[in-house]
Amino acid sequence: MWSWSRARGDLRAVLRSRGSIHAAVHAAALWFWTPAVAFGSWALYRALGWGPGGMGGDVRGAVLGWVGASLVVLAVQGARRGEVADREFEAAAPPHPVRHVVRYAAVFSGYLVLVVTLVLVPLALILSI
Repeated sequence: MWSWSRARGDLRAVLRSRGSIHAAVHAAALWFWTPAVAFGSWALYRALGWGPGGMGGDVRGAVLGWVGASLVVLAVQGARRGEVADREFEAAAPPHPVRHVVRYAAVFSGYLVLVVTLVLVPLALILSI
């Protein structure tokens, strides 16, 4: 039979697992960063006016957006596969779930922004030639 205290305990156990926290951050990254990077890179390419305008500029911006979205998906997939395999560490509760989520999301997003910047800026300059 379902009870609130049991459900709350199960929810607390899920929220305190490092794997669950990281999975939630990765899911949020896929839902937020993928369209944000895709649209942002296309809009930035268009706003800066790199290369000739018209249909060619839109196509290059779309290619840049597609590459950016692909980088986000690859980064999330790589982070999912690169998790720590030590089951004891994985099962250990993080110090505080909210603090751990914020810290992990900040580090993951920072790396993601760095990689996207290091790839998209040179690619945008190459496409503008």
